[in-house]
Amino acid sequence: MVVVSGDRTQPSSVDGDRAAALLESAVAESMALGLAAAEVHSLAVSFAARAHAGNLEIVFVECNSDRAKYFASEIEAHVGTPVRPLVLGAFEPADESPDLVLTTFFHLAEVRKMMRRPRTEVVGLVVGPHVQTLVQISQVPRSRSVGICYSTEEQAVSIRDSLTQSGFSNISVLRGTSDEDLQGVDLVVVPSEMPELRRQLEGRVRVVEFGNILDHASVHMVADVVRELRLAKSGRNEG
Repeated sequence: MVVVSGDRTQPSSVDGDRAAALLESAVAESMALGLAAAEVHSLAVSFAARAHAGNLEIVFVECNSDRAKYFASEIEAHVGTPVRPLVLGAFEPADESPDLVLTTFFHLAEVRKMMRRPRTEVVGLVVGPHVQTLVQISQVPRSRSVGICYSTEEQAVSIRDSLTQSGFSNISVLRGTSDEDLQGVDLVVVPSEMPELRRQLEGRVRVVEFGNILDHASVHMVADVVRELRLAKSGRNEG
């Protein structure tokens, strides 16, 4: 037996009362339609088992809270399943055992190393530049350069390649933030999770944060993965 305070039991009691009322109403309606008590019981057990089998724990791992919450809510709205945001460095991987881990390709390798456990699938999603970011970059003359300054060179190269694929040819990765590095640079793209970098550059060059949106193909791919995981989990539970 575990004794808990009234603060913890009250929400459960309220939820239990509401669930009981819903079930009582459903049972009364079912029996009014002519179903026997045994049939109602069998249906209730079957529906409960199916609902339990379909429950998946999904997390979205990102480098800061705002981005994690934003991407998690976007995926949640699309797949109809709760997605819990997690921030790199702010949780203990050993305490997590989700069915599906989502992250961006920027952090895929790092997250895969953290989540090394059976039956945990880690999927990297493609993110693209927000239209506002593209508009500001398009205003830079072709004779001037747009610099990419990120926390790692790998991420900066990935951003550069993404913008190049969008049709921009005057994109370069900055090796530093000195006056020499900024020569010929009209605009610097920085990550939103590094406000100190923006402050360091402001007043010396125009700065824009790299706003991200999830790639539609990636979102649809996640929906397919969630569907497959639900079927697999349902099969395991039935077995």
